[in-house]
Formats: sequence, C-alpha cells, structure tokens
Amino acid sequence: MESIVQEHLKVHWEGKSTVEIYSLAQLLVTTLSARFFTGLQNNNDRCVKFAELINIIASGLHTFPINIPGTEFYRAMKAAEAMRKEVLLLIKEKKAAVSSSGAKVTDTMSHLLFNPDPTRRFIPENEVADKVMGLMTGGFHSPSMATSFLIKFLGENPKVCEKVRTEQLEIASSKQDGENLNWEDIQKMKYSWAVALEVMRLVPPLQGTFREVVTDFTYEDYTIPKGWKGYWSSSSTNKIAEHFPAPEEFDPSSFENGKAAPAYSNIPFGSGLRICPGKEYARRQLMCFLHHVVTRHKWEVINTKAKIAGGLNPVPKEGFHM
Repeated sequence: MESIVQEHLKVHWEGKSTVEIYSLAQLLVTTLSARFFTGLQNNNDRCVKFAELINIIASGLHTFPINIPGTEFYRAMKAAEAMRKEVLLLIKEKKAAVSSSGAKVTDTMSHLLFNPDPTRRFIPENEVADKVMGLMTGGFHSPSMATSFLIKFLGENPKVCEKVRTEQLEIASSKQDGENLNWEDIQKMKYSWAVALEVMRLVPPLQGTFREVVTDFTYEDYTIPKGWKGYWSSSSTNKIAEHFPAPEEFDPSSFENGKAAPAYSNIPFGSGLRICPGKEYARRQLMCFLHHVVTRHKWEVINTKAKIAGGLNPVPKEGFHM
C-alpha cells in the first residue's frame, strides 16, 4: 500500500501547480484494490479504465432499475458488462501466467481461482469475476470520498493541518531511510485519525442503508412491525446535538486524545454486527496517504464552495481543486 501511495504522489502530485483530488483519489483507491484483489501491478491505463467503469457502476447502484437507454441504471449495466469482460480477460492472463511460471500468487482473485471451496468445487470464472467486481466496487466510492474530503478540510483549516503534520513528521523521524510504515505507526496516528473521524462525521462517505426490522418495536409512539424495511441515516445520526454541541462545526477535539464518542453516535462505517468489513482497510489507506501527503506537501483549496451532489454518496460536482 505504501509503495503504491508514494508512486501515485510522484506521478500525479509532484511538480504540479494544481491537482484535482477527487478524481485522483478514485484512481488511487482503484489502483490499490486492483493490486490487492487481482494482483494487477504497474498498469496505470488499466486502472484508469477500471476507475471510470466502477464510477459509473457505483452511481447506478441505488437508482430505479429501468434498463432503457438514457437512464443511470442502463449506463451502469453497460459499464458492468464492460468491467466483467476486463476482469475475465485478467483471469485468463493470470491463469496463463501461473501455468507457464508456476509462480505462487497471493491476491484474492488467485485464491478464488486456484483453491477449491469446502465442497472441493472450483469456482467458475464468471463467479470469480463477479466477486472481484463486488470487492473493487465496495472499495471505491467511500474511501475516495473520505480521502477527498479529508484533504479538503485540511486545506481549509491550516492550524489543524499543522498539528497533523507535526504528528506525522514525528512518526517519520522514527523510521530509518526507506523503512516502511507498520501497524504500530498507524496506531500512533491518534490526532490524524481523530481528524479523519471528524471529517467523516460531517460528511459521511455513505449516507446510510436499509435494514430489515427483525422484531416489532415502538419509536416515538409509532409501531414499526417486523419485516418492514428501515433506513438508518449516518448523516443525521452524526449530528445529534446531545453528543456534539456544535454539530455543524469542524472540531476534531471531539475525538482527540483517544476520546470516544458515545456508542452509535458517529457511524461512518455503520455499526453493530454488520459494521463495514473494510473499516481497517480504509483506515490504513487514509492514514498511509495522509502521512505521505502532509510530510511532502502544503496545499490550499481553490474552489472552497464546490457544489456537492447528494445521494448515497456526497459527490463534488466539479471535483476539489488544490
């Protein structure tokens, strides 16, 4: 992850007078997921194509399923078809490479392809493709949103950014030349993670989702019967004044020095038994990226009043220009 982040910054940030962080964050998270889930390395063109397709697919996930030309759903279905062809091609290439070299491979796609399930059945290629597409899509919008808004908030709050930089430089100074970050370093990034939590409290990368009611219950004198669908909303839950006295203000001190908000009051990853399984993956990606950005660069936001489109994910219409 760290080597990919450093290469990304070298190619897309260094020497540039302006960058658009939203599209670059999408490319970064796609490059990471392509590496971990499919083993794809050093293929920027393919990652760019994957990012474009996944963006269209993800935009159609929560739309009316009207599969006619001109609709969001139709475009998403076409993008999914194109993505599946790309992944199936990657599967064929991987099988050929393993067959010719016998090299040991450790990515998720290879595990699905070359290891039988408990019934000793090998998973068909089209099923592997669908599972890989699901993983890559799941690791796309939320981490790219969180990355984009984190950089935006830091660019607009230089004092907070300087505290983050101080913490990260202290960690950097403890490393030998060329030594990678490790899990202990991530755990030391307490203030940086507090800032990330506050950013995600104000702008949750996922607005919420549906759950099925498992037993009758009463809320505000309304009876909600078993079997109904309920929609939990992180964007409203995260701004209850009882837990956050100034709920609309950016204030990382709510989570500083290891302070924990009351249970279920800040839920950018959901909560309970169905909490996002990618939470720690997202945390590592955010902190690894932040470490190398703040220790190498200073920036300011050009379009501070960027328009944000609502929906399942908060999308900056023209991106965030730095």
